[in-house]
Amino acid sequence: MLLKMQSSVAWANIVDVGNPDAKMLVPLTPSAFEALLEKCVFTNGTDRAVVAGLYKRTIEEALSQTRELRFVSQGWTDADIAELAQVLPLCTELRRLALDDNKKLTANGAKALATALGEGAAPKLTHLGHQATTARGKLTSFARSQPLDAACAARGIVLKPFAGITVGLPGTAMRARRKRSTGPFASRRAAHTSRHGYVSEVSVAV
Repeated sequence: MLLKMQSSVAWANIVDVGNPDAKMLVPLTPSAFEALLEKCVFTNGTDRAVVAGLYKRTIEEALSQTRELRFVSQGWTDADIAELAQVLPLCTELRRLALDDNKKLTANGAKALATALGEGAAPKLTHLGHQATTARGKLTSFARSQPLDAACAARGIVLKPFAGITVGLPGTAMRARRKRSTGPFASRRAAHTSRHGYVSEVSVAV
């Protein structure tokens, strides 16, 4: 598991070694992690329970304190959203969730997220970014989902792209950041924005 702060002057939490499908993974729930450990071989069988316990304490503490999560332009699918829906109940302090520009998400993923929000997951969530466009410039079925719109409206969650994220216009965010940035780290900030499209308060991946 990787748990670290992410900023414009820090190493990214994903190192792309030439795999175009590399993406941030959804944090696993403790039960999902335990199921994963069942497939692993331990020299000492009792270590499995120790590792599971350490993960449970770490992930619960990390997500319960996180106020913002950004998974922008990650190539996520509906399966990723389904996993996110399972872990959102742990995000008791989450205010902002950015899922913008994930073009593979469909109405099925939106329905899973709407169900989780309707059941009270992420109780303090105030903003959700979910915009994405197709190759023809039209909103995806995920972005147009009526069930997700309704679930957010019922809880007063604002639906809009996050500041600094320009959906459907690759490179625009990078150019905007370059215009604002000055000093020795300006080019690094621009490159970071161009490659990842987000700067998250806390990133958790397994």
